[in-house]
Amino acid sequence: IVVDCPLIVITKTADDPVISAGDQIGFTITVTNTGDGAAFNVRVSDTLPAGMRWSESPDSAGWSIAGGVLSFGPATLGGGASTSVHIVATTDTADCGLVPNTAFLTYQGGADDDAAEVTVDCPNISVEKSGNGPIVNGQTAIFTITTINHGPGVARDVTLEDQLPAGDW
Repeated sequence: IVVDCPLIVITKTADDPVISAGDQIGFTITVTNTGDGAAFNVRVSDTLPAGMRWSESPDSAGWSIAGGVLSFGPATLGGGASTSVHIVATTDTADCGLVPNTAFLTYQGGADDDAAEVTVDCPNISVEKSGNGPIVNGQTAIFTITTINHGPGVARDVTLEDQLPAGDW
């Protein structure tokens, strides 16, 4: 008698290992049965990084996100079969730094896990203002304003407002 056994592997990959705050973060999780036999009671559990609104993109059969946890199964995965899901969220400055994530797989007779991480870079904006003063009555006042991004992240929707002294400018 030949008994065909399953061999289940989970892989998790980041769409991009480094992004800027405000960009979309994404991961793809794939579960593959590289064995010849069916795997029973296949389950995936992945507690997603907090503070982001995660969604499947596109929706994948058998996968769901509830309460910040990505789940799959229980399901049977035949020999040579696989299932995958792509998840995304939009980051902000609260997510800056390393965002690690691990997906855990269990099935009848085994377990596996895989991790991926993304670095979310933030901008670091400074404003420098200089003038040609002191000046005397009748001279023209000149101000130079320079905005600099010292951070590794892209600065988006930057606005500068300067309340000028009374007078004609």
